[in-house]
Amino acid sequence: MCIINKTLRPLLDRCVIVFIDDLLIFSRTPEEHERDVEAVLQLLADESLYVKLLKCDWFQTEARFLGLVISEGGFRPASEKVQGLQDFPKLTDRTSLRQFLGLGNWFRKFVRAYSQVASPLLSLLRISIPFVRPVPSQTDFCPQVGL
Repeated sequence: MCIINKTLRPLLDRCVIVFIDDLLIFSRTPEEHERDVEAVLQLLADESLYVKLLKCDWFQTEARFLGLVISEGGFRPASEKVQGLQDFPKLTDRTSLRQFLGLGNWFRKFVRAYSQVASPLLSLLRISIPFVRPVPSQTDFCPQVGL
């Protein structure tokens, strides 16, 4: 990971994002994208690093990356991420509540006033308050996510 970041440093956040061994190359136009792809591949080759061509998707207008669907219009949560939230088992104790809040926290950028939505659930984590299973409306972030 460190070597990839070091190798691609001149292009990081200008036209490429790196997460461990996943690369996302982005550009405004197809011509610019072709140049950016060539630049990334050249920098990698200079360090004897290569991509596995079968694992690459080239010249896409929409990409899935780190649980997001990224497109020209912006980004949104990937359907499998939303499904994971919708299919989360009923909360039975503080441990399951912590797990749910961890997953829900990932959606905070999509939920208006997330801290207010999550506040009643966070209060259930206090040891001084007996755990009472929340009602479904307290754990339903999907309407706030706009899904």
